[in-house]
Amino acid sequence: MRTTATARRLSVVLPLAGVLTLTVHLVGSLAAVAGPLVFARPGAGGVSELWTANANGGGVERLNVDLPQPDRPVWSKDGLSLLVTSNDPGSSQLSLNVYGVDPGTGQATKLTNYQDGNEFNPNTQQFESFYSLPLFKSAAPNNTSFAVSRLFRRGVASNFSTTPILEKKADASSPPEPLNFGALLDGFHTAGAGVDWSPGGGTIVTPLAFTQGNGQTVTPLGVFSPTGSLLGALTSPQASVLSTGQTWQNDYQPAFSPDGSRVAYFRSTEFVSATTIPPQRAASDVELRIINSDGSGDRAIVDFTPGTWPNQMSWSPDGTQLVFDFGPQLLQGGQPLFSSDLSQTEVWRVNLDGSGLGRLLAAPASFITWRPAVAPGDFNSDGSINQADYDLWASGYGATVAPGEGPDANRDGSIDAADYTIWRDALAADAASVSAPEPSGSAGLVLAASLAACRAARRRATGTTPGSRERNPRR
Repeated sequence: MRTTATARRLSVVLPLAGVLTLTVHLVGSLAAVAGPLVFARPGAGGVSELWTANANGGGVERLNVDLPQPDRPVWSKDGLSLLVTSNDPGSSQLSLNVYGVDPGTGQATKLTNYQDGNEFNPNTQQFESFYSLPLFKSAAPNNTSFAVSRLFRRGVASNFSTTPILEKKADASSPPEPLNFGALLDGFHTAGAGVDWSPGGGTIVTPLAFTQGNGQTVTPLGVFSPTGSLLGALTSPQASVLSTGQTWQNDYQPAFSPDGSRVAYFRSTEFVSATTIPPQRAASDVELRIINSDGSGDRAIVDFTPGTWPNQMSWSPDGTQLVFDFGPQLLQGGQPLFSSDLSQTEVWRVNLDGSGLGRLLAAPASFITWRPAVAPGDFNSDGSINQADYDLWASGYGATVAPGEGPDANRDGSIDAADYTIWRDALAADAASVSAPEPSGSAGLVLAASLAACRAARRRATGTTPGSRERNPRR
């Protein structure tokens, strides 16, 4: 891989939405999960597997999940559960479904019930097969519903079309209710490619196709209410017709920052030459961009060399970094696809100003998602602040860990008295509080000696950022 980097720009060369409302409460226990990063990796026979890693890219471990091919993981907003896409156990159908996964046990709960089928098309006068691919999803902050991008494929074998569908369902067995979202995923536009629910729960962002006044179609990020009403466009991609061909921009894979103030997304610039017969589409030219949630401050921080394709990104819990995957763009019949070669896809990270660029996970690693921050003091991430969290702190007291791992509440890389103080204060504020046990033994002596320092340290929240910016990394 060859790269060049500036403070805000990186050139890299390397060899889609709907609302589905379910009354399901996703709760998981993360006590057995090794690290906050979860990603997909092809295993034996190319079958997707889920893996975890620490925030620094170390401690990579397999996450065992009770599904035949779990893929495209996404953390819930509270950091306790995962949403994944998979084929059904024991099923040979093409349709995939969305599952909620407890990352501590690997237990999976089926949340959708998409099925293959056939229907008569009066236009072609033929029965046509169809199936659904719910590739993108995002849980609401209260975990009682989630947004899903369901790509609906239909047609005879020689003439398939793919349409992203925005829909609302009361539960997994109810018929879908189409909402205000109609766009064709035609191989030239990224409508439906990605969806995210705002941390406050008030809006959902997803790409949708839009035809400009000049007749050219682009794909901006559309902002929807939780009931599916289109509120407007967040971004402004452009399109134009040149003497040499046609160019247009697609925005895709939006991701809200932890505080909801910003949205990160990818923008691809496409070009079809008018000088070749048949017209030839060039390799995609993609940027990683950030825009404020009010539509201001749109800027690029990473620019990939044409011919590479990033699939997914995720914010760090403190909102200071982004992690993203990318790899060589796949080709089909000489035409570039909106996907990377997953066997060569890597995970990198970057600060919001474009600095601190570095490889986090070597290939194969894709569809990265970073666990959001859990409640202060909830060291085992079971949704409660209690004796079990204290026991975890006490057993790890004095250890050096990856920043933010386990009982390291202040993210300084050490399990110490300051972390106990954060747990104690969180316990006192919890509605179901009990008497806080006092540390004993060596932990108690150190705690007593450093109590004053704890009071200041418990307010310290430091994120992990690279110490220096890489320039022109090679491999």
